Amino acid sequence: MVCNTATRTHTIPIYLVSLDLFLSSVPSQSPPNTVVRSTSSRTIYVAWGPINQAYVHGILLGYEVRFAKDEGPPLTWETRSLGPDTRKITLRDLWYFSRYKIVVCAKTSKGCGKEYSAISYTWDDGEYV
Repeated sequence: MVCNTATRTHTIPIYLVSLDLFLSSVPSQSPPNTVVRSTSSRTIYVAWGPINQAYVHGILLGYEVRFAKDEGPPLTWETRSLGPDTRKITLRDLWYFSRYKIVVCAKTSKGCGKEYSAISYTWDDGEYV
């Protein structure tokens, strides 16, 4: 099986994919050492460390970053899917001087696991963890 991500192609042996479908679960750890930082009035930088393999519970397919302008319910979420070796992203073209909710999780074939959640504002340099 070939798994395509934004910039790389990963080949996963079919027997591992079949085994993963039966034995896997969602990751039980949120991405560690997550940093969420406003880098300008229209961008937010998000980075995290690798999830410990003991908490993956299957084959790590990648990470998902969801974000929404936090104006109250209902939130309109945007999603960025990243490969298993990518652990940072700059969210661009955001609304000026606005509050955003950011969620990061690791994914297996069963879906996203435990989430890391943060609030950040697009305004100036500063860290909000």
